[in-house]
Amino acid sequence: MYENCTLVKRNLEIVHFHPADDLSFLENVREVRGYVLVASNLVSRVPLTSLRVIRGDRLFSAPPRSYALYVFDNTLNSSVGLPDLQMPSLMGK
Repeated sequence: MYENCTLVKRNLEIVHFHPADDLSFLENVREVRGYVLVASNLVSRVPLTSLRVIRGDRLFSAPPRSYALYVFDNTLNSSVGLPDLQMPSLMGK
């Protein structure tokens, strides 16, 4: 359904994925207008390799602050989960 999607007009929420799930649809995403949330996943890789811009027109609220990129709770133990988040194309201000 999301194959070859390059622009997400609202928010991108990547939650509750397991090792058997195919996340390759994320490889082409270049821009997200809202926030990106990566939470409660047990995958070893989230392929946001083409992501260049998170605009943050809408922010994820995690009091006391709000965020354009929020990453939490992506490990089950030391051998299962997301060791790092690779976004080599992401540009800073």
